[in-house]
Amino acid sequence: MTARNYAAKFRDLERNLSMPKKQKVEPIPAPPEWLSEAAQTAWREIVPLIEPDILRTADGPALALLCATYAAWRQLSRDIEGEGYCYEAKTSAGATMQRPNPKVRFLSDASRRLAACLNEFGLTPASARKKPADDDSSFFERGVY
Repeated sequence: MTARNYAAKFRDLERNLSMPKKQKVEPIPAPPEWLSEAAQTAWREIVPLIEPDILRTADGPALALLCATYAAWRQLSRDIEGEGYCYEAKTSAGATMQRPNPKVRFLSDASRRLAACLNEFGLTPASARKKPADDDSSFFERGVY
């Protein structure tokens, strides 16, 4: 091999190493049929946000819980927006008083559960900075169910 050929091959190799590699695009698995329609919609919104190397096949039930919790949180938020945080009630004496909407307590609980689920899947700023554990079973390769 001549020096000129060697230099040309070296330039080609150097150029190939500096080019960004195409990432393999994994198909998004379909949501389980038993999830509610709202949770299936949440699945299609949330799954693309999760780093593929974080998900394992065994994470399917936890991901379903995340999507169901997100759907419930979203519905409760809409309900409270329409109904308000309080409602008027009559006392036995006939006076009117403000009572808290019971859905506010449910929304608070759903918010806590949703925050925990989002944290588990690296969807909060703090959890996104953590490095996932090494695992060779790919969620996208095997599917969930």
